[in-house]
Amino acid sequence: SKCGTILLNFINDETAIKQSVGLILATERFRHLIFSFNYGSEFSKVIGKDYSNAVANLPTLISEALLSDSRIKDVKNFNFKKDQNTIHVDFTVVHDNGSFSTNITI
Repeated sequence: SKCGTILLNFINDETAIKQSVGLILATERFRHLIFSFNYGSEFSKVIGKDYSNAVANLPTLISEALLSDSRIKDVKNFNFKKDQNTIHVDFTVVHDNGSFSTNITI
């Protein structure tokens, strides 16, 4: 008889960090009891606010959320683009082994 083979796909470090970034930013802090109070973002603080207020606060909100992951060392190079009722934010995440650019729309 032929035994089955188990294939394991390991996520490399940067892919794991990218996944973590997406999950942290998609999770509203304090809303889900399953997560610690250090996990998640607080975008509710800028939703419905004027554009200049949001742009002034988003770098801090994004950085504080992501720096809770010990693999992330810095969040920088923020660029903003307004599109009707949303703000598109591009930024760079610096981690132990390099950096990558990513974005979020709020």
